[in-house]
Amino acid sequence: MGSEVLRAGDTGLRYRIPAGWVQGAVDDAAPGSVVWLVRDDLAATLSIRQVSIDGVTRGDIDRNGLQRFADLHSALTSEEMRGSIVAHPVATHAGSSPASMYECQINDSRDWVRIVLVDTGTKVYQVNILAAAKVAAVSRDELVRVLNAFVNALAW
Repeated sequence: MGSEVLRAGDTGLRYRIPAGWVQGAVDDAAPGSVVWLVRDDLAATLSIRQVSIDGVTRGDIDRNGLQRFADLHSALTSEEMRGSIVAHPVATHAGSSPASMYECQINDSRDWVRIVLVDTGTKVYQVNILAAAKVAAVSRDELVRVLNAFVNALAW
């Protein structure tokens, strides 16, 4: 992880760029992205976006935890990506924040994405790492290590 701490716009989110990754233009990323990083060989991307939730959903997460929301989110995301869930949501942590992780494979491209939902207590963020299937040099284990280190270094 790099030593420089960067801020994501006006979100209060602070992050560090992993070694071998570069800052991409957020405008080129998926809608709503607040951070978009690209691996220097262009084989993978790492992004963060704030998930829009209403007051009822926020209350449900506060009362019941993130898991039920993560189950719904994974179903909707896999449908949106035209993908298949290959690992269902599992409760975890991002530093001291509750989180849930799941994986999808995009059916048409065979790209792989691991998604971590992080509940900061007031907002929910979606952190994605996507590996292009066309680039065989990408090790999923390496990408998982990068994602875990990145997520655990995030500061809200």
